[in-house]
Amino acid sequence: MKVKLVEVFIILLLVMCIGIVYGQTIQKSASQGKSLPISNRKVSEKLIARIDFSSWIKETFKVSPDNRHISYATRAGNEILIIIDGIEKNKYDGILEGTITFSPDSKRIAYAVILDSKQSVVIDEKEEKKYDSILIPPIFSPNSKRTAYIAAIGNKYIVVVDGEEEKEHGQLLSDSPDIAPIVFSFYSRQLAYVVEKDYKQFVVVNGKEEKRYDGITALPIFSPDCNRMAYVAEIENKQFIVCNGSEEKQYDGIVSGGPIFSPDSRRLAYTAIVGNNRLVIIDGKEGKQYSDATGNPVFSPNTCM
Repeated sequence: MKVKLVEVFIILLLVMCIGIVYGQTIQKSASQGKSLPISNRKVSEKLIARIDFSSWIKETFKVSPDNRHISYATRAGNEILIIIDGIEKNKYDGILEGTITFSPDSKRIAYAVILDSKQSVVIDEKEEKKYDSILIPPIFSPNSKRTAYIAAIGNKYIVVVDGEEEKEHGQLLSDSPDIAPIVFSFYSRQLAYVVEKDYKQFVVVNGKEEKRYDGITALPIFSPDCNRMAYVAEIENKQFIVCNGSEEKQYDGIVSGGPIFSPDSRRLAYTAIVGNNRLVIIDGKEGKQYSDATGNPVFSPNTCM
C-alpha cells in the first residue's frame, strides 16, 4: 500500500510540475507579446436550430452524418409536428420512434408516420402509400439515391424499393436478429433480402429468387466491387457458403459472422467447424484444424491474411 501511495504522490508531483512550467511559459510569452499556439484546429460555430424542450419528443431526435442538420418530432396538441433544422414541416397523427434517418450524403431525409390509423413512409417530405404497418423503417442506399423499407398489409409482407412494391416471394425474415432485412451493395445497384416460403428459406436479389435451402443462417454480403455475393446456407444440419450461386463444401457449422471478402474482392474467407475443431477456409482451400481457435479471419488492406 505504501508503495502505491508513493507512486501516486510522484505522479501528482509530476503533473503539478508540468502545469507550473506550462503556466510560466504562457505568462512569459504573454509578457513578451507572443501568443502560444495551443491547437492547429479551427473551431467554428453555426446555429442549426433552436429546440423547445417542453414539447419535443427526444426519442425521435436525429443528427445528419455531416453534423449539419437535425430533425425531430414535437407535440402539437393531439398531433405531432416534424421539425427539420428548426423549420416546421407537416403534421401527422404520430411518428414511429427511431425511424427518422438521413441519407449518407445528408441531403435527404425519411421517416415513418401514423396517419388515419395507417402507417406511411415519408421521403423528402413526400408521403408514400399507406399500409397497415411499417415493419422495417426506410433505409437509404450507400449512394443516397435509393430507398427501401418493409411494409405489411394484414399478414402480407411487402418490400418497397424506390417507391415501387416488389413481387411477394414469401414471409420476410425481418424479425431474425441474425438476418439483415434489407442489404444494398456498395454501389447501390443490388438489393438483397431473405425470404421463407413452404418451410424453406432463400435469398432474393434484385427481385430474383436464389436456390431454396433449409435455412439461411447469415445475412448476404456483397464484395466491395459488387460483383460477388455470399451467404451461409444450411441443408440437413450442415452449413456451407454460397457465393454467386455456387455452393462450397459442407461443414458441421460456419462460425458466426459468416464469410468476408478481401478489399480487392478477389478472395473469400471464413471459419468452419469440424467436430470440436475449427479451421479457416480461404478461396476454398482448407487451413489447419485447431481445437482452441476463436474469431474470424481478417484481410489486411493489401488483401493478405
